[in-house]
Amino acid sequence: MDSLFETINKIIDSPVWKLSLYIFLFCLAVLWLALRLRRAEAWYRTLAEGTSGGNLETMLAEHMVQVRDATGRVAELDELARRLERTSRVHLQRVGFLRFNPFRDAGGDQSFAVAVTDQDGNGVVISSLHSRDVTRVYGKPLAGWASPYPLTEEEGQAIKKARDQESGVRGQGSGVRGQDTGAVVGVALCSCLLVCSSFWPSVRWVR
Repeated sequence: MDSLFETINKIIDSPVWKLSLYIFLFCLAVLWLALRLRRAEAWYRTLAEGTSGGNLETMLAEHMVQVRDATGRVAELDELARRLERTSRVHLQRVGFLRFNPFRDAGGDQSFAVAVTDQDGNGVVISSLHSRDVTRVYGKPLAGWASPYPLTEEEGQAIKKARDQESGVRGQGSGVRGQDTGAVVGVALCSCLLVCSSFWPSVRWVR
C-alpha cells in the first residue's frame, strides 16, 4: 500500500503530470471562451439584421431610426382605427325583419315591417300592409331607437329585433347576422317594390 502511495505521489510531483493538468485547464478555458464568442456572434448577427452593417454605433443609430419610424406608423394606424370605429357607428348595420298578417281572418303573411339602423339606432322603419285591394307602405324615421311618429306593434317588434342584434353576430336568436344585413335589406326593399308595382294603380304612399 505504501508503495502505491509513493507511486501516486511521484506521478503528481512529476512535471509531465503538472503540464497535462495545465493543458486540460487551458482547454476548458478555451472551450468556454469559444462558447461565449459564438453567443456574441449570434447576438451581433441578430443586431445587424436589417441594417447596412458597420460598427456597433452605426447599427444602433439605424435601429433607433427604424424604431421611431415604426412608432410613427403605429400611431397613424391607431388614429386610422379610431377614425374607422367612429365612422362605422353611423353605417346601416342592424336589421330587424318581420312578416305578419294584419287581417286575422283572411290572407297570408304578405305584409312586413323592416327596421334598418346604425349602431346607435338611427335609421328608418318601413312597413307594408297588403290586402286584396290596396297595399300601403309606411316609412318612419328613427333616432335613438325611437320615432316621432306612432309605431305599430309589428314595427316595434322589428325595431326590437334590430336593437337586440349584435354587430356581426346573432343576438340570442332575434337578430340577423352582420354579413347578411345587406341581403336582408335588399330582399325587403325589393319585396316592397314588387308588391307596389303589382298594385301600382291602388298604391297609397303614406308619410
